[in-house]
Amino acid sequence: MISPIASLPPVSPIVPGAAQPSAAGENRNANNYSRIEETSPAADATGRVATATKLNDEDERILRKLKARDREVRDHENAHRAVGGDLVRGGSYQYQTGPDGQRYAIGGEVQIDTSKVPNDPKATVNKMDRVIRAALAPAEPSSQDLAVAAQARAIRNEAAAEARAASESSADTPATSDSQQPEGSPLTHQYQKVAGFNAQTLAEGASLARA
Repeated sequence: MISPIASLPPVSPIVPGAAQPSAAGENRNANNYSRIEETSPAADATGRVATATKLNDEDERILRKLKARDREVRDHENAHRAVGGDLVRGGSYQYQTGPDGQRYAIGGEVQIDTSKVPNDPKATVNKMDRVIRAALAPAEPSSQDLAVAAQARAIRNEAAAEARAASESSADTPATSDSQQPEGSPLTHQYQKVAGFNAQTLAEGASLARA
């Protein structure tokens, strides 16, 4: 199961106008891992980068907010990746264009694998511990982060109970040794047959000696 960690839901646009979500498949490389798109100067219809223009005080205020939000979003998602490792994949951002013509992330999401390890409850426990740590890695986990951690904790508890039950079942089954073979078992008959043969041989030897 792949659970989305919508770590930082998009905030309302900091400047008038709708935010710009990433297109399907954008920011992904051939291995389906996130490739964070760095912001770059906007270009005009001819492809030339727009020359910088002096921003007024309001634009400067908006730009500071966008830059701070962009850092917050990227740091948040990168915290999930750093702790989750190979359990975390994908990644998408929702952007907003600032007054300087550059795009800034205002929301983000990564995905994390919360599936059980088949037929191995102990491995599932270890995996869910990693999921929980990854979900709670950011300094301020979102509500979705907390939900994923709770889901992983429930799976972990279930797997831990299965592991304990299997361990107790194994401990309750006594080991069977040769000395515990029931009377009349094939092994007992075989032993008696050999023992009887040896006794008969010894008796015949004693008779010959007396003769």
